[in-house]
Amino acid sequence: MSLDLHSTALVAVVVMLTGLASIRAGMPSAVLEIAAGIALGSFLGLTLEPWLDFLGTLGGLALTFLAGAEIDLKLLGLSSRRSILLGAIGFSSTFIAEMLFLSFFSNWSLPARMTASLALTATAVVVVYTILLESGLLQSAACRMIVAATFVNDFLALAGINLIYHRFNLYTLAFGAIIVLIVIALPRALQYLVRKFGRRAVEIELRFIFAVLLAVSFLADLGKLQAIFGAFILGIVFSNSINGYGDIIPKLRAITFSLLSPGILY
Repeated sequence: MSLDLHSTALVAVVVMLTGLASIRAGMPSAVLEIAAGIALGSFLGLTLEPWLDFLGTLGGLALTFLAGAEIDLKLLGLSSRRSILLGAIGFSSTFIAEMLFLSFFSNWSLPARMTASLALTATAVVVVYTILLESGLLQSAACRMIVAATFVNDFLALAGINLIYHRFNLYTLAFGAIIVLIVIALPRALQYLVRKFGRRAVEIELRFIFAVLLAVSFLADLGKLQAIFGAFILGIVFSNSINGYGDIIPKLRAITFSLLSPGILY
């Protein structure tokens, strides 16, 4: 399939301009990129190219991974109850309100009302993480707790949808077992790769992270848990080991925010 250079060039220029505009306006670039994406698709007739779809998918996974990697496990342990409570309250209050609204103002079936309510309770870890990071607030304990609570909210919505439609399967159990192995093996594997082959032009540590990220996301998708669930869990698993190497997170951010993340928003 030939590459549509017109749409490719247009998206590249708009991505750069929205980035500049967000800096000048002092607001998160995600907001302007979403608005630009709506304008390009709705009014200028821009079609979604396969390469842009791929970048958007990979960008979403990479941002979700970074959101997990930014969470301090010690801090998460200390504030886990508050994160779970905050996420559960956000989920349950929104779900109940939406169920009541649909019960009074629609004639949908109960499964349809529950599905719509669950879908609307879900938040976007990617957007929350991006806005907090660009605002310079992510380093605070409260904001990291918000990211964790956002994931709790999303997890409850995802679990609810899976329970309604009985989407769990043997791959779900296999994914749980693999996560246990990942917790034990992957940090040591990263340490070995960095020590033996790291900090070279081939960037073997980044290739390793992207390879594991896609593999775990694929397994999560097979287990009907959605790919972003695997990406976030993987980020938390890697958080302490990655932050021990000062150059990995900045490199991942550079790749994700310059090349991958704009594709999510178009």
